This record gives sequence, structure tokens and C-alpha cells, in this order.
Amino acid sequence: MTTIKPDTIAITQDMITQNLQDVLQSISDCSQLYKHIQQPQLIAVSKTKGVELIIAAYNAGQRNFGENYVQELVQKSKELPIDIDWHFIGHLQSNKIKQLLSVPNLQYIHTIDSIKLAEKIQKCLESEGTRRIIKVLIEVRTSPEESKIGGVEINTNQEDGNQDNIDIRQILELIMYLQNECRNLQFIGLMTVEKPGDYSCFDKLVRLKEILLSCPEVEARDKVLFCKSKDEQIQQEENDKQVEIDLIEDMPGSRIRSKNINLSMGMSDSYQEAIKRGADYLRIGSLIFGERVKKSPKE
Repeated sequence: MTTIKPDTIAITQDMITQNLQDVLQSISDCSQLYKHIQQPQLIAVSKTKGVELIIAAYNAGQRNFGENYVQELVQKSKELPIDIDWHFIGHLQSNKIKQLLSVPNLQYIHTIDSIKLAEKIQKCLESEGTRRIIKVLIEVRTSPEESKIGGVEINTNQEDGNQDNIDIRQILELIMYLQNECRNLQFIGLMTVEKPGDYSCFDKLVRLKEILLSCPEVEARDKVLFCKSKDEQIQQEENDKQVEIDLIEDMPGSRIRSKNINLSMGMSDSYQEAIKRGADYLRIGSLIFGERVKKSPKE
């Protein structure tokens, strides 16, 4: 399996072409190693990188690019080919929604974290009178890092000290809102930014996906819905241990229509672990474009 490291020296267009080839080969090797039928989509994260470097990756065949900052994405999109699929992967402020949606080839937003944000995006799209559909993922906070901005909280503090419990009330409510109220937004999956070196964040996202996909199998108890994944049922049979997941009380139409939930997880230093756990989208920047320059002033 190919192992590659980020460049720490000045990057050139030829180096980007080679880096991209190395990353794609590594993704292919990992996918074969873990016997995945379909390998994940590479999103080349180009934040703080110049247009000429993005063009180098584009000329090498890359079409999916990710940006963290609205103003940077808007400016770059004006100078780059229209057949690029842009992924917005940064924290989205409400006052920048209209600016973000001005990018005609914006295809994905990975960081939906509230009904309020989804509602404002939907209203902005409706005001344009467009049939445009943007694919969206819900950002999930899988680690309790106080420095992280955004993401729906799923960790539950249990008196018995069990840290494996996952509270998905907000997630399920947000999915239902996207499905039922946002005709211009297509819910396709979940996204997380892991705590460096903590691959349990990926495990939580995978488990959350399993639970959500089993929601049609819920059973009602005292007007509260509980759900057990197949893995949890097997675990209970083996060691008589069960983790019950509280869902949302009396939520109408709590059936997730998606037949699959995609997972956006894994970056330059963790993508191989993410592939191992079934990632669908990988957000890789420094392995392709070299170490990024920190943005200043803050957007």
C-alpha cells in the first residue's frame, strides 16, 4: 500500500500532478486492501492555494475541489473552469449564504448543522426561483473539542459512565426537516472533522449511519423511539450488553428515505483509516498541494 507524506517545500505544478497521482493510487490500494467495491471520492482541498495550483490538479484530471472560506471560493470559481464540482467544507455563517450560492457550480455543502441554517439556505434558493439542487451533508461533532465550531452534538453524558451511547435526536430532526421542507437541498450523508489521532470519531460516524438506516425498524416505548443496530443486537446476544439509543419523541414521518448515507471523513493524515471504515468522501489537501498557509485576517 502506497504511503505518502505532505510536502513542506515550495510546491510546483509538476509536483502537484505527481502528488495527485500518488494520492489516487494510495486510495485505490487502500480500497482494494479493505475489499471495498467502490473507492471513495477524492475532494482536493485547495483552501489558501492559488488558482494556478488548482489548474495543475485540474489538468491532471481532478474535478472535485473543496474550500473552507466563502469569499475565497467565490473568487476562485470566477477564474476556474465551470465543470469543477465545488464542495464547501467550512463553517457557514448565515450572512454569507447568498454569497456562497452565487457560485453556479457549487454542488455540495458538507457542513449543515442546524435547521435554522438549512431553512435560510432553502429560502435563499427559493428566492432565486431556481430548480437547482444542492447536495448536503450534516456535520456531526464526534469529539468534545471546545475549539471546534459547528457540528451537531451526538455525545451523551451517562450517569453510568457509558461513553458509547449516542444521542441522535437533533440529527434525526434535521434530516426530517431537510427531507420534508427543503426541496432544493438533497440530504446525502454525514460529515465529521476528527480529533487528530482519534479514529474513534470515524467509528462513531459509522455507527450513527447504521442506526439512522435502521430507523424504519423502530419500536415505540412510552412514546419514545428506540433503535438497535444489527451489530448491537449481536453484541447483546454475546455479552448481554445493550446500548439503547434515544431518538425523537413522537416525530411524525420519521422514516429516512435515503437508501444509503454517505460518509465524509478522513484528511491527509487520516484518510487510510477513514477508507478502512468505509468513507465515501475524502478531504485531502496538504498531500496534494503542500502545507497550507494559515489564513489571515480571519474571514
